[in-house]
Amino acid sequence: MSGTQTESYIPHTPRIHVQLPSNTDDASIIPSYCPNEPHSVPTEMTYFLLRCRVAIIFREFMDVASAQGLALDEVDYDTILAFDRKINAFVDEVPYFLKMTPESRRRCVQLDQQRPYLVWQRLMAQFGPATGMSGFHRAYMARGAKDPKYAYSREVCLRSARTIMEIEKVVRTEMPPSLTMPDPNKIWALIYQIFFATMVLVMDYHLNKNEPSAGERIDEIMDCCQRLEAAKGVSNVAARGLEELQAVMRRWGLLKDVGARSATVSSPAHLRTTQQENPEMVEDESIASSWMDMWDFDVELDAPQWNALFQDLESHSNIF
Repeated sequence: MSGTQTESYIPHTPRIHVQLPSNTDDASIIPSYCPNEPHSVPTEMTYFLLRCRVAIIFREFMDVASAQGLALDEVDYDTILAFDRKINAFVDEVPYFLKMTPESRRRCVQLDQQRPYLVWQRLMAQFGPATGMSGFHRAYMARGAKDPKYAYSREVCLRSARTIMEIEKVVRTEMPPSLTMPDPNKIWALIYQIFFATMVLVMDYHLNKNEPSAGERIDEIMDCCQRLEAAKGVSNVAARGLEELQAVMRRWGLLKDVGARSATVSSPAHLRTTQQENPEMVEDESIASSWMDMWDFDVELDAPQWNALFQDLESHSNIF
């Protein structure tokens, strides 16, 4: 939930500098010896070490920006792309048991029985870089609507948003019964990132309304809204948090107060077409919800305004 800094500034490294822990299980440590397995060998410490390495990479980039006296969206784009390559190289090197590819998951069937916590860690190993990279590229996504130089940032943000939505779906539908997990609707850190994934999709729609993919984007937004409404109905924490984030969006004109629930009136042509083809969707409370009713899809924001909006929303990440 800490965004691009990934909590890496909690310790003051010039004054507290220690080696990373060994990649080993607690039971393998004896008074005279502590083994240190390669990162390709799963242990109780592998995921923690991965988190540390990710945090260090992100912190190094933030230090570069800070040393130059620049905000994130002021950093030279070539520097952003160089950092992007570094993160992608790191993700490619993540061991197979922390990847979500079908092949990796097949290989891990027996391993997951031996170490069931890997199921959750595998999801979070993809979740962290996805949310972080979206935060870095989001500042350039709006510019990409007019300048092809930044088109790659749009690609990264959309891919990250879909990765977050896919992880939430897996947590909700595919977690093994043997692994005791809370309802994903009650995990505020997850709901908060689903909200940001929704906002990325909304921004992309606003900036690219005339593209053939605009209808697809509306479908994705509707799916996100369903999940957010489901969370509000299950978790009081999610309900309060989302209400506060909605208030921020109202200040920026993205949401409007609608007295009567009329999704057809307040929705763009793409959504009206979807509703006409699937009238049963309009009757569903989660579709004809406060989210879809109140979107103002006609509001116009420029790139600096989008960046300021996201900064405003990020300032509410730790409201609880």
